[in-house]
Amino acid sequence: MQGLQRRPSGVYVARVTVPPGLRSVLRRRELIQSTGTTVRAVAVVVASEVLARWRRQLHELGRLVVTNAPMDAAELLKIADGSPVLRAGGHMRLVAAGAVSGLGVDYLLRKAADGALGMFWRAAGVDGHLVPVEALEIDDPATGRRIVPHPAQMPAVALATRAVGVHEVPASDVREVAGQLLSDAGPVAIAALDAPGRPGWMFAPDVGLLLDRHHVEVLAAQVSALQAVVASTIDAAALKAAKAAQRVEGRGVVQVGGKWAVKRFSEAVELYCASPAGLPESVASATERGQRRKGLMLFSEFMGDPLLGKVDGDMLRAFRDGPLKLVPANANHLPKSIRQATMPATVEALNADGRAWPVLRPAMQAERMQWLVRLFRWLHEKDYLAMNLAAGLRGEKGITRSQFKAQQREDLGDDARGPFTPCELMAILSTPTYRTGNGEHVTKRNERWRPFEYWLPMLGLFSGLRIREACQLWLDDVVQRDGIWCLDINETTPDKSLKTLDSRRLLPLHDVLIEAGFVQWCDALRAAGYRRLFAELTFSAGDAAYAKEAKRAMSAMLLKLGMPRDGKKVFHSLRHNANDALARVSDAAGMDEHMRRFARYQLMGHSVGDDVNARNYTSASIAEKAALIAGMKFDIPVIHPFDIEAGLVAVRAALENKMGARRGREDMGPAA
Repeated sequence: MQGLQRRPSGVYVARVTVPPGLRSVLRRRELIQSTGTTVRAVAVVVASEVLARWRRQLHELGRLVVTNAPMDAAELLKIADGSPVLRAGGHMRLVAAGAVSGLGVDYLLRKAADGALGMFWRAAGVDGHLVPVEALEIDDPATGRRIVPHPAQMPAVALATRAVGVHEVPASDVREVAGQLLSDAGPVAIAALDAPGRPGWMFAPDVGLLLDRHHVEVLAAQVSALQAVVASTIDAAALKAAKAAQRVEGRGVVQVGGKWAVKRFSEAVELYCASPAGLPESVASATERGQRRKGLMLFSEFMGDPLLGKVDGDMLRAFRDGPLKLVPANANHLPKSIRQATMPATVEALNADGRAWPVLRPAMQAERMQWLVRLFRWLHEKDYLAMNLAAGLRGEKGITRSQFKAQQREDLGDDARGPFTPCELMAILSTPTYRTGNGEHVTKRNERWRPFEYWLPMLGLFSGLRIREACQLWLDDVVQRDGIWCLDINETTPDKSLKTLDSRRLLPLHDVLIEAGFVQWCDALRAAGYRRLFAELTFSAGDAAYAKEAKRAMSAMLLKLGMPRDGKKVFHSLRHNANDALARVSDAAGMDEHMRRFARYQLMGHSVGDDVNARNYTSASIAEKAALIAGMKFDIPVIHPFDIEAGLVAVRAALENKMGARRGREDMGPAA
């Protein structure tokens, strides 16, 4: 029998050689266990059980190592100890589950392909149809896969709906989806998902759905169960060695104290980004949280993922003054020949390339250091660490005084930008667009006029919207509340992102917007089959989202009016004009000064501060807010009402001007 050996003493032992790739994990070259008998027949039975268990363990560990998941002492302990995030249950992002479990994303995808892990997608206001499975024609009898027809050809029993909540990828599709995501071939197209709460029904989105690693979710309980299985395969000697290694590395961090002093930095980041009491409490946008996580992980990549208790001010300064200054700007847009799997490797490739590549601007570097400072402050405030390890960096900018002043001049923040002067406002609202309400003034064949050029400055001035908030509006966000037309600023669809939780708000429409035909324009767009207010704008995956084209158009218009591109006068300046006008309203619906200030903060999407009474017990009605909005006064020319027919023609022309699969279609962001 292979794996059974007889010792000189006559006792039989079970023996198996550890594969070379697992020897660093188990810290052993072979596994040996006595059968306790000299009788071969009995030894065969005992050894068979032992060898079968070992081979299962080696198989699981081998699959884990194949996924390139780091299997050092810290990762072994992460797997063995379990994760509080996983124990909390519920659904979570696949990438977060791979990190906090220690198993890695590739391993989880392999288990999904094996049928051991379900895959889910979270819908947030996506239009589609509910249809019973038996009403769909069978495509593949072997897998049970069905043919999902075009939205216009749905069976009579199908129900039009707008999906919300978590939908499961059908079991017949999981293997293929997981396999494509493992191959890194790009997003996977999904035609339909299981309808939650409706056994035997499916949800088919009207617009094709694309899933990637960052949008797939899994059940924390299933990941925790997989983690427990892998943990059971870890040899006791290897686990003991890992704990000893952690104790050795943890020497010198005792003085820091705290429950997480011997946790890895990367694990703390994952918990901070996933915990409801962590980053999600202050950053509402999932997209922005992903960017923060990526920025925080730069420290782990360059500094070797230290134990938290090993981090101090000197290590943070070394990162700030060294590797952080080498991180390239717009790393996602680097050529594929240079972009590597890790940032240190990418930096090496850039250095080897020899060309001069732009790096993160000082303002961006300072922002990433602030993210680190906030992380360590949170760890201290939550009693995970006995002291704030980044406290010593308070007030340090990492650049000289002259560099800081130059940075301020070059990169004026939103709060540093001033409002447009009355003369500048007069010039903006006296352009041909506002004299005619259409694009008749555009006569050059290589130029075109689009409705957002008319409405965006108006929304900035009379509603105080940020440009991204305005560009991402859906027609469903134009609503009536208590008989008053309002804008509902929200994040109910995946393509929307708000700056803070306070940014969610209801904004009554100013009379100037209504008189210009804003509500009628929205009705016309709905009748034409559009779903977004600015269907002509294209979605981009960067921070600008829908606002990229609008920012360029605004900048070009201001330049034509004689305002240089120095960052001092931009779209955001209109928001300053709106805030100043609201502050000057002295009488609105009988509100006193305190209530007017509170209502203004709400209308602008600003925090009311730490005043518990104002934050939790004060509220302004829609009518009171509408009265405050109505009190806004500007010295502006007469504005011609918007030409709806010309607007519809312009939208259709803009959509037909798109390239490839986007031609003729309005973008729906990540949901498309």
